[in-house]
Parts: sequence; C-alpha cells; structure tokens
Amino acid sequence: MTASPAIRVETPAKVNLGLEILGRREDGYHELRSVLSLINITDDVTFTPTEIAGEATIQGVPGVTPSENLITRAIELFRERTESTLGMSVRVIKRIPAPAGLGSASSNAAATLLAMNKLHGSPLPESELAELGARLGSDVPFFLGTATASVSGTGTTLDPLPTPAGWLLVVMPQIDLIAKTAKLYGMIEPEDYSDGSRIDRLCDQLRAGDVVDPQLLGNAFERPLRKLMPYTRKIIRVMKAAGCEQVALSGAGPAHYALFADEDSAREAMTKVRAELGTHDYSVVTSFRPAALRDVIA
Repeated sequence: MTASPAIRVETPAKVNLGLEILGRREDGYHELRSVLSLINITDDVTFTPTEIAGEATIQGVPGVTPSENLITRAIELFRERTESTLGMSVRVIKRIPAPAGLGSASSNAAATLLAMNKLHGSPLPESELAELGARLGSDVPFFLGTATASVSGTGTTLDPLPTPAGWLLVVMPQIDLIAKTAKLYGMIEPEDYSDGSRIDRLCDQLRAGDVVDPQLLGNAFERPLRKLMPYTRKIIRVMKAAGCEQVALSGAGPAHYALFADEDSAREAMTKVRAELGTHDYSVVTSFRPAALRDVIA
C-alpha cells in the first residue's frame, strides 16, 4: 500500500456526569450506569504511515510498555482484523494527565482505530470498530461514538444524548497509584450500590435541554477513593471553599470537577483553587466538546 498523508488529531478527554454501580454481575463484572461527555482538554496525536511493513513506533507515552499501550494494541487489533502490514509511526503530545479518570488512553486508542481505518480506505464499519474498541477497554466504544452518551452494562452499551452547555473547573491531583481502578473495584461495598435512578433523571434533563442538576453527579467510587487516597478530601474541601457548588468525581478519579454556567465564574474559582494548592495539582477551566472523534477523523 502506498503511504498516505499523516493524520493529526486532538483526542479529547471525558468526564463522567455521575456514575452508579448497580451491583455485581454473574460474570464477575459490575453493572454500571453513567453519562460520559467529551470536554476540551486534549492530547495531540499524529499518525504517520511508514514504508517499513509491520512497524509500529510510539513516541510521547513514557513509562508504558508496548503491551500496556492502548495505541500499540489498537494497531495490532486492526492489523489482525484486516491483515494489514502498513507501518505506522505515532507521536503523542500529552496534555491529559493519566491516569486521572478522564479517559486519555481510551481516547488515544479510539483515535488510533479511526485513523487506521481511514488510512486503509475505511474497510471496517462502525460496528466492527466498536467491537475492537470494547476489547481494548470499556470507555473506548464511547470515544468511537457520539460526544455525549449514557452508558450501561459494563460501560460498553451506549445511548447518545445531547451535549450539555456550560463550563467546568477540573482539578487533577498529582497522585499515581498502580492498578488504581482494580483496587477501587475491590473496595466497592453494597453501600456503594444504587438503583440507576439518578442517571435516569440526568438523562431526562439532558434530553429536555435543562441545566444539569449538580446533585445528580454522585459517583460510586467516591467513598473508596477517599479511603484509598485521603488527599482527595483536601481537593474537595478547597474546591468547595472556592465557590464550587458541588464537586464531582470523574470515573475512578482522582480528577474532580465542578460545573459553572459561565466561564468567568469558573476562572474565578480556579484562581482561588490555585492559590490554595499551588503547583502541586493541575487545574484548568474547560467546556464541553460537541464534536465526536468520528466527526473529525472522517
């Protein structure tokens, strides 16, 4: 195959607008309900075909072995499905802290599947890409789909939703914990379970175009995360003192966020948070992102 021009794409982060765990399934996984929405914090990823058959080089993702790198694994899965030997060089400029509960690796993986598909003339339909994505991680099918969606099951059953309006203050504590998500799932107790009704009400609000009720943004990982990472208690305290009405957790964290109706209010709160936390933790004001990856890698 003749080498094609490089594809450069901004891969967005996501936040969980609430997350409920309904219980443990017979297959050992947990039954989830959540709403995921893209936000305008992005990595910058460039995919460049090479003339060396079977080559796959990844730059810009330090400290991650090839077997753990979702970009490498996405390339391998695509090659297995299509029998492609096209060489690929991938350069990543990281702006989304990882692991933070913002979906950085999953977003990169989804972009890789979409870019590989485009570079090969789009041989795989959306359904096959979603199947490959689910093999990489529960959040990857979301990043392959729409900008906002409710998720259920193990996180791979999607229902598109309108993207909310407004601004977010996102605070990402500089905490790194090996196997964080697995440890948090292991700490989930029956008291953390709920019936999914909060997510149902949140979906109704989004479909109606209403303002999101911050009280619906509870996350089942909040209690175990505070126990596993006590420092997150300070993050919540500082954010509330800065004027955040409700502080919410994204995914398994440790990134926390708060919603604001306007950018000025969000930036005022960010200034106060930074004054308290200094440079130890990363905070940023951003907005929701209505454009899905599949819309920009067409």
